[in-house]
Amino acid sequence: MKFPPSRLPRWACVAALCAGLAPAWAIQIGGIDYATAGPAETLVADFVASSGALTLNDYQGYVLLNIRGSGFSLGPRMNDAFHLYTGGPVESPGSFYQLVVTRSGSVELGGDAGANDSARRFIVYDLDAGMAVSAPHVPAYRSDHRYQVVINSALLSGTSHRLRFGVSDGFYGDNGGRFEIDITPLGVQTPVPEPASAWLLLAGLGVALRRHQRAAASPA
Repeated sequence: MKFPPSRLPRWACVAALCAGLAPAWAIQIGGIDYATAGPAETLVADFVASSGALTLNDYQGYVLLNIRGSGFSLGPRMNDAFHLYTGGPVESPGSFYQLVVTRSGSVELGGDAGANDSARRFIVYDLDAGMAVSAPHVPAYRSDHRYQVVINSALLSGTSHRLRFGVSDGFYGDNGGRFEIDITPLGVQTPVPEPASAWLLLAGLGVALRRHQRAAASPA
């Protein structure tokens, strides 16, 4: 009795080749490659809330932030996550009127008990600039008010494992606007095969395929 040759090994070969040749997205910090290591979540941090917005998930280590949005927290002057950009020259305001990230219970006055928990103090990689950076770091101004950075959450004040985001201010009743933030944990990237290794794997699977086909074509 003859059995039709299986197509599974062919698919295995193709999968092995694709896995070996596909480029791996990663960022390098301290000579180590990191990539996304868990589900992302998105939150909205309203400028009128001194409590900010709290993540649903716990975070440790490096965290990728995709930040967008703007508003006003210094009178009528507009600000995004890192810059004041109306009512004068574009400038980084220092301790206030910018994005705060903390593990404590409020973003008012900059975070934990008035400490400066401005996000710039924890940035270790600037994706828009494509390079690792030393904190504190202020990303270059973007007119679309979108920034992609990696923070080291191990440096944050507070004891919670969840992260709180908002705008740094002392009074929130006259504010308006919001930040929208995608938050993604990072982990050390698992190495993928080099292209040469992938071709060797493909060749080995090809040999196995031919043997399988010869065996399937032989009479029982």
